[in-house]
Amino acid sequence: MWKGDIMLINVSGHVDEAGTCTLIKDAAFPEPFVSGLQYNAPARGVWNIVHVGMLIPKSHQIYVCAANCLRGVVLTAAEMGTLDRFSTIAVQENNVLEGDMEELIIEGVSDILNKLPQKPPAVLIFTACIHYFMGCDLELVYTELRKRYPDVTFMDCYMDPIMRKSGLTPDEKMKRQLYSILQPMEINKKSINIIGNNIPTDESSELIRIIRENGYELKDITFCKTYDEYLNMAESCANISYLPVAIPGGDYLQDKLGQKHLHLPLCYGFDEITKNLNTLREYLGLPKKEYADEKSAALNALKEAKKVIGGSKSP
Repeated sequence: MWKGDIMLINVSGHVDEAGTCTLIKDAAFPEPFVSGLQYNAPARGVWNIVHVGMLIPKSHQIYVCAANCLRGVVLTAAEMGTLDRFSTIAVQENNVLEGDMEELIIEGVSDILNKLPQKPPAVLIFTACIHYFMGCDLELVYTELRKRYPDVTFMDCYMDPIMRKSGLTPDEKMKRQLYSILQPMEINKKSINIIGNNIPTDESSELIRIIRENGYELKDITFCKTYDEYLNMAESCANISYLPVAIPGGDYLQDKLGQKHLHLPLCYGFDEITKNLNTLREYLGLPKKEYADEKSAALNALKEAKKVIGGSKSP
């Protein structure tokens, strides 16, 4: 039903008093409507765990789960044209009944690696909720795989919906695990990372300009073309995150590698943007700046946009 505002509606499409239909303006975090029977659309979305994992150059992804769960990730890899960097191990009913989940992963991964034309430098193994329900000993699995393949770095990843209500969200955990195989290196005080993004930050950004114009090398996993370039992100003196999902990853790398974590949250107000940029400037030993010219340019751009758009009316 349309009442001049966007609505969240239940599957039946009728408005009721139970809270299953809520105006967007009335939606409140964390439960915009009453939790009940929900429908998950079969669309794969834009970015998912397959896309994110593929950001590590030359890596190979292996998904271990039931055939139905494999549907979406297989389609994503095919859509990307990266099936040569993607494999699956199907969990079947007999694996649940016989309790051989650890053997299934170890022997399945071994079979895949032995058949690849060239062993990848890193393998991302995605386990699923069934492994936690069954009490699978993943520590044993990874210990054995690392013993068999000492030249391959194994990364534990998760396709696990049971994590969605507590602890880190799946997206937060994936964004943390994406950098988990980086190892301590001698710190390069003229190198800075941006972490947690799926696509590069626009070069016109004031954030990028501060870094580049002051002689710092900028690293980002979205820039990496080789595996060594990815590993060299460990040498940077600081990690900048601006997406909330990247905060756990930035904190993790600060503890593990000694890289300063600067969370400069994505925002749209002049005051907030200026505060973030000056936080970075302070870390780099630069004087604070009011960005008056940039604010004026933004306001002028908005005025020009207003001329083009003209007036608008709600339906």
